[in-house]
Amino acid sequence: MSDNNDKELIDQIYAYAIELKNSGKSDSQIQEALVEKGLDEESSKTVVDNLSNAEAQNAEGESSGFPSWLIWIALLILVNILSAIFDWPFWIY
Repeated sequence: MSDNNDKELIDQIYAYAIELKNSGKSDSQIQEALVEKGLDEESSKTVVDNLSNAEAQNAEGESSGFPSWLIWIALLILVNILSAIFDWPFWIY
């Protein structure tokens, strides 16, 4: 039962930190607000660091993927077309 209460408390802390982040607060302001709510300095820094890392991973995931594979496919098609036009002895499949 204690694990469930701990998880709920952690969820509440992160929900509060996300709410502050969405309202435009800086990382240091979020950390100060968490300390004011009773969290120790190290734990509040960990929460802020985890939020920043998650945000960076989401931004990285959104920016890669579709355009990069599309560019590679277009490049392969271009090389094959040029091979056909100029009668090059190789094809890339």
